[in-house]
Amino acid sequence: MDDQGDGRADAVVGGDFFRDAVANSSSALLAIDGDDIIVYANSAACRLFHLDRSALQGRSLRQLIIPPHWPLLDNPEHLVEVSGIGGGGIPLPLELSMAPAGPWRAVTMRDISSRTALRTIIENMPGAISMFDAELNMLACNKKLQELLDFPKSLFAHGLPNLADLLRYNASRGEYGPGAVDDLVAPRLEQARHPTHHVFERTRIDGTVLEIRGAPLPNGGFVSIYTDVTARRQAEEALKAAMAESERNRLHLRSVIEHLPQGVTVIDSALDVVVWNSAFTRLLGIPETVMPPGQVVPYEIAIRFVAERGDYGPGDPAELVRERVALARLFQEHRFERSLPDGTIIEVFGRPMIDGGFVTTYTDITDIRRAAQRLAETLDLMDEVLAHAVITVFELDPRGCFRFARGLRRVIGLDDQAAIGQSILNLFDPHEHPLLHALIDGSLNQPVKSAAARRRDDNRDVWLSISGYPTGDGGFRGVLIDVSDKHMADVKIQDLIERLEQTALHDPLTGLANRTKFRQRFEEEVDRQRRSGKTLTLVAMDLDHFKQINDRFGHPAGDMVLRETAKTLRAQVRQTDLVARFGGEEFLILLPETELIGARHLAESLRLAVEAQDLCLPESGEKLHITGTFGIAESTADAPLSQDALVEAADRAAYRGKNEGRNRVCVG
Repeated sequence: MDDQGDGRADAVVGGDFFRDAVANSSSALLAIDGDDIIVYANSAACRLFHLDRSALQGRSLRQLIIPPHWPLLDNPEHLVEVSGIGGGGIPLPLELSMAPAGPWRAVTMRDISSRTALRTIIENMPGAISMFDAELNMLACNKKLQELLDFPKSLFAHGLPNLADLLRYNASRGEYGPGAVDDLVAPRLEQARHPTHHVFERTRIDGTVLEIRGAPLPNGGFVSIYTDVTARRQAEEALKAAMAESERNRLHLRSVIEHLPQGVTVIDSALDVVVWNSAFTRLLGIPETVMPPGQVVPYEIAIRFVAERGDYGPGDPAELVRERVALARLFQEHRFERSLPDGTIIEVFGRPMIDGGFVTTYTDITDIRRAAQRLAETLDLMDEVLAHAVITVFELDPRGCFRFARGLRRVIGLDDQAAIGQSILNLFDPHEHPLLHALIDGSLNQPVKSAAARRRDDNRDVWLSISGYPTGDGGFRGVLIDVSDKHMADVKIQDLIERLEQTALHDPLTGLANRTKFRQRFEEEVDRQRRSGKTLTLVAMDLDHFKQINDRFGHPAGDMVLRETAKTLRAQVRQTDLVARFGGEEFLILLPETELIGARHLAESLRLAVEAQDLCLPESGEKLHITGTFGIAESTADAPLSQDALVEAADRAAYRGKNEGRNRVCVG
């Protein structure tokens, strides 16, 4: 068959003009008979399927279409998309339509590979995309658009929606803020009818932040890409917060450094002084012209100033600077003292940093050194005084026998030479001074100071202070001083202290622990709980209707009730438990290493004991019936409570008991 086809083909096209138009059309055209046999194919169809005309004509159209798409050929008057079989058997996406042409049908086909590729690209883009024409009808979108903007499937049930429908849906669910839907949609539609390049962000009602980038299309309409930038914005906000926190920390650190009494410098790995405080420049007398505040100053410039001033002694300043720069480049820890020309003595201590450079502190120790000098002079004076004082200096061998003694006669009336070789146990009763046994058996390994009684040869009792330290060979070196007068004064002071402590830590009316004693004991029990891991329980008890006793019988009667109740509570608890009066008619019982069940049993026993008290008014003999309401709370090792929280929990339980009728035990 030639390029114009056989007679049937001529009959199909009819006329030279139409024949040439069909033959040279850029669209692929076929003519098929009633059995779907191709009777004509133009050049575009041959190119489309990579077959020459002779191979196409006489073949069934269905041979060019993938079998699953054959049913689509049953709608000849509608555009359908099918997959054809291209050259080499590769699937070829086609848009196909058929129209009657006399006894035949004209088939028009178009390669939509680019459209399919575009669709694939759109669907697989990382962001959501939408495309609208000039009439604001949606031309394309991907699934991510529906997912990202949370559009319901009903909006796409009858095809792609137009922009007005989407805007109305968004406005109705509050995406654009408060207001009437039409008022919110109208300006957005007007803006969309005149599209321009745009980039902006929108925060959805669920907090999602979208970045929307769009551009107008050549023939009207526009395309927009939506990207979820929520995580990026959160990261940016977190970074801003971190930077702000870092800046606050920097300012705080700078403030701390500036207020330190010592001079401070921070020198980096390039030997630049990057941080210093005013105490440094003030201490070393360096002017701002050499080290301007807030600037980075090379270490070499800073030390050149003090070298030229003479702080490093005689010599060529340039050489002195080179030596110190070389030492600084070693970045080693260093500590030394330096005397300034004005007599100030500075201790310089530097420590290297992990990433190079070092931090150095400069401390004025002039007063310390002068005090040390005065101390040395004082010690010399004390040595002279001790030579004439009533004091014994001695040394014992590992067996506890004197091998050196000076001044024994002045202290205990024993000749120094007569004591050599004697055991120190001959001078003191070891039962009254057990420290001596540790001294003899060698288990004493630290300095000691203690006092022991001794009867002099003149039958006068004296108290001797023993102080000293073990020697390297197992012996002991120390001094004996007559402290009898001091000992008697100490006894009196100790007695006074104990009485003051009793007053300070105990309730004067009941003798029970007061709030201060309770707090001290609570802290001790918390430390014990950390070690043992056991439960610490608290019982709070309020006397019921106590105010009525005071109002009816007077405060002396109330005081009697409090004293007797305190005795009753104290008699029922263990020695390790603590009963405290916390104020008014409230008592607390602290129970170390006690579970709730044990605390409940004890509280019930206490309740019965309080109720069973035989209380009589001293003058009238009238009987008083007293009850108490108890609340219990616990603090476990896994969930420890502070003192205030534990007391509050027990008080709440007791308060609940009062509301429930009083004279009962409630667990918080």
